[in-house]
Amino acid sequence: MTLCQALRKNVQTDAILLDFSKAFNKVPHYMLIHKLQHYGIDTSALGWITAFLTDRTQEVHVQGSTSNTSPVTSGVPQGSVFEPLWFLMFINDMPSYIKNSSTIRLFANDAIIYRQIRSTDDSQLLQEDLDCLLPWESEWGMTFHPQKCQTIRVTRKKKPTITSYNIRGHTLECVPSTKLPCPHNLQ
Repeated sequence: MTLCQALRKNVQTDAILLDFSKAFNKVPHYMLIHKLQHYGIDTSALGWITAFLTDRTQEVHVQGSTSNTSPVTSGVPQGSVFEPLWFLMFINDMPSYIKNSSTIRLFANDAIIYRQIRSTDDSQLLQEDLDCLLPWESEWGMTFHPQKCQTIRVTRKKKPTITSYNIRGHTLECVPSTKLPCPHNLQ
């Protein structure tokens, strides 16, 4: 059931907008290459990507002084045309961690998990699915930024089911409105 259909049928939908902490900076290169290989990227293209990401360095120049050169082993090169695509491919397996059939949608560096709420049991299932994403964070070296994650309750009900959701013990802010990352994709 889409968000619009749920509204028409007077069914509440709770959605959690997930914010990745330093999203584009934290993607470990070796893990990105592993995932790209898993997705079947052509060997020659994978070789080019590996060469592009390997042996990168950075240094800082401030008022005529230069820092030591440091290796860059993580991060999707910002400003490249591949930045959103590679990040999306990196987070593409998040939905496989969901156990209770909540829906998760990914768009560039945004993710949203949502579920129709007919009872407090549904709210509990959404929280459980949110908790299922924590091992993904740990396994793939990414973290959510709970202070920037938001909950929105979409409903016309006069008495909606009120539930607080949390990430690692931090209660997420419930907002009355927000900009959805990719609203046409909320099915």
